[in-house]
Amino acid sequence: MQEYRRGAVNALYLILVQGANYVVPLAVMFHFMKELGIAGFGQYAFWYSVMLYVQTFVDYGFSFSGTRDIAASDGSSAKISAIFSQVTVAKLLLSACVLTLALTYYFFMADSAQPVLVVAATGMLTALIPNWYFQGIQQLREISLFNVLGRVVFLVLAFSLIDSTSQVSDIFLLHFVAVFPPLIFGYWFIYKRIRWSLMISKQDLAKQYSAGWHIFSTTMLSMLLSNGGVFWLGLSTSPAIVGIYAAVERVVKAIVGLFIPISQAFYPLNSRMFSQSFEKGLRSVGVTGVAMLSLCAMAIAVFYFSSSIWFEIFKIPAEGTAYLGVLLTWVFFSVFNNVAGIQTLSASGAAARYAYSFNIAAVIFVLVIYLQMSTDAGKVVAQALLTSEIALSVLLVLNILHIIVVKRRCA
Repeated sequence: MQEYRRGAVNALYLILVQGANYVVPLAVMFHFMKELGIAGFGQYAFWYSVMLYVQTFVDYGFSFSGTRDIAASDGSSAKISAIFSQVTVAKLLLSACVLTLALTYYFFMADSAQPVLVVAATGMLTALIPNWYFQGIQQLREISLFNVLGRVVFLVLAFSLIDSTSQVSDIFLLHFVAVFPPLIFGYWFIYKRIRWSLMISKQDLAKQYSAGWHIFSTTMLSMLLSNGGVFWLGLSTSPAIVGIYAAVERVVKAIVGLFIPISQAFYPLNSRMFSQSFEKGLRSVGVTGVAMLSLCAMAIAVFYFSSSIWFEIFKIPAEGTAYLGVLLTWVFFSVFNNVAGIQTLSASGAAARYAYSFNIAAVIFVLVIYLQMSTDAGKVVAQALLTSEIALSVLLVLNILHIIVVKRRCA
């Protein structure tokens, strides 16, 4: 019971962070829509989706594989030090790759690449914030508060400095500045408490990349499913359409955002339970999963019946109602897939099955988009997201049932 209590406390700290992660974007969306218009917000939304891909690449799944390794280290300072050092160096090498590509793109495509450097740098630094370490040791209070501070800094700067004359790159410079409070504090805190291991071999790095690969591939595909809509629309249609779709999606994703901290807080617990026995892990997931899905259903109902209010508040054009029902349904399946995929398959060591399921779902997403290219682009993206998410749910459940059968036969 003590484990669940600690997980609940950590979830509260992460909810504080995630609340800032979504309250702040909603607040600045209101400001950006007012100052930049729907097309300007569409341009910002597209580049923000690019930043998220950069962040996902540099993170490389270490938010889960590194957290899992630290949670399973039994508090050994030597093990924790080695894991932290290896993961940090692995991320820095990926960051170097990102900067090299961004610089190359900038110099060869300068006419169309104005925001690329600041977007790449912001995504890179965001991924380097060591939240995963604090999740692994289950001490989230301080880093959570500094993450919130960073968001508040961005909010204040955005309202103070962004006006109708601002460019997209100006906004991302503010994102860049806001990264530093949690980044600096996180490494200062860790420097005070562990000894960095300077002797890191190629084999150590290869081991970390191998451990993070399935989660990375799954997370990148997850980004394709959850963030690919704005990215694809940004490449294929007008900024105004991107802005309408992105505005509805951003508000709806606030629901999913409520469950990210709960998932992150209970993932180390579920990983530890699965390390003791598969049956204990299943029981642990059952407790947290039912709670998450019940809360999700209630949140969806609240958002649906209050849609006329927040459409008016954010000045979202009426065309956005065409996406609302599909995206809210997608939210439920997205939370369900977190329970089935991250909390069950990944935590139990079956991340490869999770990744394989995402491969299929990603193919379905792309097929739905390209088979319906001649119809309304926003509706196509929303339908593609929902179809692929439902397919993923089916695949994950089948994989879990298969593992249960195999485990119980061997028992």
